[in-house]
Amino acid sequence: MMMMIKIKKIDIKKDFTAEERMTRDGGEKLRTMILTNQDSVSIDFHHKPIASVSFWDESIAKLLLFGWSVEEIRKKIEFKNIHHRDEPIIEKLLKARSKS
Repeated sequence: MMMMIKIKKIDIKKDFTAEERMTRDGGEKLRTMILTNQDSVSIDFHHKPIASVSFWDESIAKLLLFGWSVEEIRKKIEFKNIHHRDEPIIEKLLKARSKS
């Protein structure tokens, strides 16, 4: 019997206000949504730039403090339609947090 993987879909435009997309509080909200999911998460950013180190640190990089590995983050989270300027921010934060 094949096991079904549930993918939780998060829509950054619908689920977050413009202010939340720039704050640690918004990042914590996204991290909580990710952590309460059992399998994979697909986050649609609609090519909207986040460009907030605080948001990315709180939402994605801090997953490392909850026992996730960088590999797990890459495997379990789909960053759909992410703005090209946000990807290097996430990578830099993951690198920094994985060293600490």
